[in-house]
Amino acid sequence: MKRSQDIEILRMAAEIQSLQSQLAFYMEKAENSVPVEKHEAVIAERDAAIAESAAKDRIHAEELAAKDRELKEYREAQALLQTENTDFKTLWEFWQRHHFGASSETMTEMMDQVVGKLPTSGTAMLADILSVVDRINHMDGSKTLPVAPADRGRENEEVHGSRKQGNPSPGKNCRKTKCLDVREILGPDFSDMPPGFKVITRKGNPDSMVFEILYLEKARTYSKKYTVVRCNIPGEDPRFTKYPPRLFDKIPVDPSFASFYLDMKFGYNIPESRILTMLEKAGCVIPQATLNRWMHAVMEGLFETLMPEMKKAVRASRFTHNDETRILVRSQEKEEDNPSYKTEYIHGILSPEKNLFLMLYEQGSRAHTVQLEIFRESEIIAFLADRCPLYTALITALSCHPLIRGACWVHFRRYLLHAYNQDKRLEPMVHLIARLFAAERIISKMKNLTETQRVRERQRMCRPLVDAMISFMRKIKDAGIEYGVLARRAADYLLDDVEGFSAFLNCGLLEIENNAVERCFRCIAKGRENWLQCGSHNAARHTAFMYSLVESCKMNGLDFGLYIETVLRKIQNGDTDYNGMLPNAITLPNAVVNTTAA
Repeated sequence: MKRSQDIEILRMAAEIQSLQSQLAFYMEKAENSVPVEKHEAVIAERDAAIAESAAKDRIHAEELAAKDRELKEYREAQALLQTENTDFKTLWEFWQRHHFGASSETMTEMMDQVVGKLPTSGTAMLADILSVVDRINHMDGSKTLPVAPADRGRENEEVHGSRKQGNPSPGKNCRKTKCLDVREILGPDFSDMPPGFKVITRKGNPDSMVFEILYLEKARTYSKKYTVVRCNIPGEDPRFTKYPPRLFDKIPVDPSFASFYLDMKFGYNIPESRILTMLEKAGCVIPQATLNRWMHAVMEGLFETLMPEMKKAVRASRFTHNDETRILVRSQEKEEDNPSYKTEYIHGILSPEKNLFLMLYEQGSRAHTVQLEIFRESEIIAFLADRCPLYTALITALSCHPLIRGACWVHFRRYLLHAYNQDKRLEPMVHLIARLFAAERIISKMKNLTETQRVRERQRMCRPLVDAMISFMRKIKDAGIEYGVLARRAADYLLDDVEGFSAFLNCGLLEIENNAVERCFRCIAKGRENWLQCGSHNAARHTAFMYSLVESCKMNGLDFGLYIETVLRKIQNGDTDYNGMLPNAITLPNAVVNTTAA
């Protein structure tokens, strides 16, 4: 009997110790004061002590009632803590911010809510920077930056006041309104197009088709007319008996037809199956394999004529943005192998000086040799890129051609704000980086600054901020496990590349962020929702080049469809001035666009 009581006492003692550890873990983690590693060490130590005490086998039966009461109390405390959902709520909010708050706009809004309204003039901004840096350098590391709550609240209200005023709370005097869909306003949609699109076909002459595509944007609707010369498909369209002039000596389509297809597929990311449906409804039936073969031949012709000139223009730049993105490509290593889909890479090089964006695809390689072709024997002296190893290899390979690599502060800001959401002791860093971006905006608005003058302004306004951030993050790294994993990761991201993050202070060409090249890659991300993957390496190379033209046209304010038709007609007429056909050099006729207020 005594033996069974001793065993029961041992079991209950072990369960009590386990519940004590769990309770301490939940409470201390909710306070964010002790790291998880310390909890794990404590739990392991207590488990060893329980095992040692159980081996002694000297627990008295009279302790059983007391242990039972203690066990009941800890169970009640644990249930209360789980009911309040303290820890799980924190984890859920962090997960939401991590997955849905990573955009540049969201991070900027979060930063403004913490910092408030900042000065907009250079003199006031410099005084504010020096004041904040001095306070941070003399503050205790465990405290937050002393900012008056009343002032910060008023500043936040000034920043976001217009947004609040534009969304009044609903009351009994508010009228209910109904927003009509564009199709309800303009009539039924019989074209089987996705929401927001409408095809209107009209009668034309037997040699051409007229398409009017209606697009819906946030504040307006607009439509574009495409007059597309028909193709001669023997046995399919007897009304048309005359062949159009061939493109690139082998493709029996008119430039208007090619520009319509390419604008639909790459300009607006319309799937090829829907383009075939639109052609079929207009009485032009083309097998998909035939249409695909023709369009790839057109893209190959454009690639061979324009790509060398685009490379030459980018090489003549002095500063570029560089990045890469992933794409899924169907390929096979050997002829006897079954085709499989693999993740490949597209390299992007943006030249703000030339207003050109170049995408390179060389069998999906991520090696530095892809971009080395552009940098070798070029005038590029500085570029902005992330910490991918290929850029380190690129600089090493061009040791005879010195390059300055700048790091992106937006990437670091993302790491910092994620850490700040978990540990509010990083608030001084949020104040510093917010002022860094504000100072850079003020400097960028100063007109006609030379590179030397821009460096001088950055040394005055940005250098104190960068030095203070590096010093602050070194203290976090030296503190070790006193800070959490996210804070230490943000510190490592900055301190491991101090040279790259400080490069813009001594080079007037460099910028502090590469959001421009990130935006250019959105076309690939949006296109993947429709075409999912590329069927071959050749198709991926053509896709990369066509999106290069799409983004370059956007930067130069050109209509992509009209640009393609103009270039193809020039090539068809024997024009060989390919440099004059680039998006930054060509002059287009006015496009016909009908606009209606939404």
